[in-house]
Amino acid sequence: MITTNDHLKITQLLRTIGKTGLLPTLEKKLGILSQIESESAPPNLVTMNCEILLRDTRTNEVQELRLVYQLSPFFKNQVSVMSPLGTALLGKRESSSIDFEGRDALARTYVIEKIKYQPEASGKLD
Repeated sequence: MITTNDHLKITQLLRTIGKTGLLPTLEKKLGILSQIESESAPPNLVTMNCEILLRDTRTNEVQELRLVYQLSPFFKNQVSVMSPLGTALLGKRESSSIDFEGRDALARTYVIEKIKYQPEASGKLD
């Protein structure tokens, strides 16, 4: 699932920057995720600007990340929706396992431990 607002903003962003690297993966994901209105987003759904706790299943390390639109995030704890991890997170739910290949070609598995903040659940439907 993806909110119609997130879908629209990501689609516009893809048109602006063009298609490079992993962007076809993001475009494909946008094509298969069902769209819902922001007001209907379940609070355990990863949407744009969510703050989430991720656990690396290999190291058991937990990190806090915010899913953002920027290709090059401004802060260390941000991950772009256009990165392999960001694309994998979009539309997942709390407690989901995420398998993906990083830019270094190494396979990784993370578990979404908790969604600490979701704009839609907080009433921010912008």
